[in-house]
Amino acid sequence: MGIDIFRQPNTEERKNFINILDAQETILDKFKTLLRNEEKKYAKIRKPFCRRCAEFDFQDKLKRRISEFERTDGHADFTRLNAQLPKNLEEYSNNERFEYLKDQDAMEPSGKVESGGIQRKIKVGVHRDYICKERKCGISIFISNEDLALEKVEKNKTSKKAVSSSQ
Repeated sequence: MGIDIFRQPNTEERKNFINILDAQETILDKFKTLLRNEEKKYAKIRKPFCRRCAEFDFQDKLKRRISEFERTDGHADFTRLNAQLPKNLEEYSNNERFEYLKDQDAMEPSGKVESGGIQRKIKVGVHRDYICKERKCGISIFISNEDLALEKVEKNKTSKKAVSSSQ
């Protein structure tokens, strides 16, 4: 029953018209896409990545650039704001940046409800918790039971190599 109300803009209105439905991808959108891809890359290799710090640093860089426009031109011209995306975000995954906290069991309900309404849970992996030393951001990485077993095998192989090379 809704009636669409639409009026064609006149020439005076069309002069400064900006169609918000045809929004272009901003530099911040491009950066967030880059961040998501980096975060996925480091999650696959089970290494912490501080997305929050990277985002804050980039936003600070943009704010400084905007304030510089305001100083020189008297206003911020966002069409000229074509900041470069960072080429290297490895500093946000540097091991010295993080402090290891603990491993926490990741539990999921088994689906069976026992008598008395108690539902058992099974361990599906661990959450490895880190804290970023820069801004105290909490980072948690999920590691499945299969990946934990592979990690244990790799650790045993490296320890056996170290023992055999020392003899």
